[in-house]
Amino acid sequence: MKKLSVFGVIIILPMFINLLFTFKLPFVQGSMDNWFSFFGSYSGAIVGGIVAYFISKLQWQNHKKSEEENRKINELFGLICVKRELKKIHQSIEILERVKKDFLEKYKDFTHQDFDIQSYNLENLDLDNWDNINFSDSDLVERLLKIQEFYIDFREALSLDFKKIKTEIIEVKQKLYYANLNNKKDEYAILTNKLLELKYKNKEGKKLKLWAWETLINENMKKEISTAITSVENKISHINNLKRTREKG
Repeated sequence: MKKLSVFGVIIILPMFINLLFTFKLPFVQGSMDNWFSFFGSYSGAIVGGIVAYFISKLQWQNHKKSEEENRKINELFGLICVKRELKKIHQSIEILERVKKDFLEKYKDFTHQDFDIQSYNLENLDLDNWDNINFSDSDLVERLLKIQEFYIDFREALSLDFKKIKTEIIEVKQKLYYANLNNKKDEYAILTNKLLELKYKNKEGKKLKLWAWETLINENMKKEISTAITSVENKISHINNLKRTREKG
């Protein structure tokens, strides 16, 4: 219907213009040929301007589309890097959960808390891979930064070694005994302060470990990481399809 209307306008418009020029208006100079010539130039300029406008608009839209595609393609390296990091985090947590499950099945008398306060060394992040997450998707960036912050804190908390702290506490207590025995008041005061610091570190360290495990479970961080991996993989797939489409021309 739309095409038919356009075709009708093309046929009827010249007939209407021809009819219009049959009327002679007062105070208007020039012959009909002059006015036809003027109208041809005038309408040609308008049509040319309209055509130029739409061509310019189309070129600008193509330019914007090309710029957007280039921006997405430039994010590919950062997406691949952060995907590797997310997989590393997810795998580290899965391994730790399996170890915990096996531990509790093997040692029936131990509780979850007994396991949670133990020392574990998780794989470290490669922070260079996180320097490339300046993506246009601000929601994804926010989620990635949340995961990064969680894992750094989680790993640091789990790496605390209470055996070492307990050994230091025993050593300080022995030194305190001899300092008191030999009436070394200055040394005794220094050792007393150190003992208090070690006990506080031991107490707060346990709280930190328990908090780390609670955060993992209560905030469902494992699911957050899995969702982020899926989002990143979808973006990588989209960009690869975009690149293949460009290569085909």
